[in-house]
Amino acid sequence: MLTSKLFTKLRTAAEEKHALSALRELVRAFAAGAHAVETDDDQKRQNSYRYQILSSGVYNDLMMFCIGDMYKILNYHLPL
Repeated sequence: MLTSKLFTKLRTAAEEKHALSALRELVRAFAAGAHAVETDDDQKRQNSYRYQILSSGVYNDLMMFCIGDMYKILNYHLPL
């Protein structure tokens, strides 16, 4: 489950320490959040994601970070 505390920890590690493991976990959380709409057909697929996001605040923070700031971290690791 992705909590506010875990999100902050991963974000700090990715931004300040440039930790690839934290970046990978943030991408996994983003994938889970992007597919958060549940239907009966998608229930099995939902269970296959590593993270569940139950808080709307954490969901919003995650999406805003990934869409607005993640490019800076990716550019650090993959400069063009």
